[in-house]
Amino acid sequence: MFSYILATGMLFVWLVLVPTLLGLPFAGLGMEREKRLGTALICGYMEMWALFQIVAVMFILTTGQFAHVVYVFVAFAGLGAVAALVWAIYRAKTHKIVKPVREARCLPWKLDIKRERFEKCMELGVWILFAALAVFQIVMSCVMAFADGDDAYYIPISAATQASGSMYHIVPYTGENTQLDLRHGLAPFPIWIAFLSRVSGIHATIFAQSIWGGVLLIICYLLYARIAKLLFSDNKEGIPYFMLFVALLQLFGNQSFYTAETFLLTRASQGKAVLANLIIPFLFWCLLQMGQEYRMDITLAKEHRRPDGESNKRKLLLAILIVLTSVASWLCSSLGTFLCAAIIGIGGIVLAIAYKNSKAFWHAVACALPSGFFAVFYLLLQ
Repeated sequence: MFSYILATGMLFVWLVLVPTLLGLPFAGLGMEREKRLGTALICGYMEMWALFQIVAVMFILTTGQFAHVVYVFVAFAGLGAVAALVWAIYRAKTHKIVKPVREARCLPWKLDIKRERFEKCMELGVWILFAALAVFQIVMSCVMAFADGDDAYYIPISAATQASGSMYHIVPYTGENTQLDLRHGLAPFPIWIAFLSRVSGIHATIFAQSIWGGVLLIICYLLYARIAKLLFSDNKEGIPYFMLFVALLQLFGNQSFYTAETFLLTRASQGKAVLANLIIPFLFWCLLQMGQEYRMDITLAKEHRRPDGESNKRKLLLAILIVLTSVASWLCSSLGTFLCAAIIGIGGIVLAIAYKNSKAFWHAVACALPSGFFAVFYLLLQ
């Protein structure tokens, strides 16, 4: 019983507590008017994965020892989490936080106007239906295992890393020793699974097949809810319908073996599933937030005013987060290196044209440069 409690506690620390603390500086990011822990959790994952990618690749190319990755990453992530917590406490004491005034809400059946009562009841019903579908998907991802051919490669890498202590020096199909597999070693998402397995004491196969899928679904839906709030900022009644539509897409998205929905529900332990369902949507969310900032600049320009310090600070935080997300994409797949750089570049061009501001393009170029350098590094090592 104690081992189960310890495993649950360690998973809570590394799947919830540490990423939330790391993401505190980004809570209330962009156009969000409140410090939201959900936003901090999602942003913290990008920071945590970016840090893990740097540490893991460094030791994969040098010592090849998994223990070095564990110790160094735990030290840096722990220090970062403590520093972020201290910063948040200091900021809360020195800055008076003014909470925005929220609309007074009441239960739908207490409304006097029949039309409003019906609309609110419909909205509540859609939220309940979405929650039921989301819970169904999470439960099924935990209790059912889907036979996927790639699992014969990726999951044994995690299990072999946990068992042997070496990374990408064992053939996952046979267990024989081999030379360093650089092609997969530069996108070491299986090492992340092995790390969580090591700190929790749960076998890598069990964690990859029965636990990680549900965790990834929760994080994805938290992100999709933030995208919905941004897209429907002027029509909040559309948010539950958007979330229900996304849940249905996930549930019935298995039109092909290669769709993002198929990866999320059946191949969550592979980095490609994280890239398609979390990293890329998160990048779009950041670009949408950046677009809101440049739109505010146009409004200020019409009033013959320049962007204030807070606006520039939000843009800088968004730029930092975009870079961290790009680094996190390298952990998931080598394709993420090229794909995220292309998305950032195209997004910068669109923002520059839409808001007639060349700074948007140059900011995007600066954010895409790390991916460009890593892509060259990747090609040189092949």
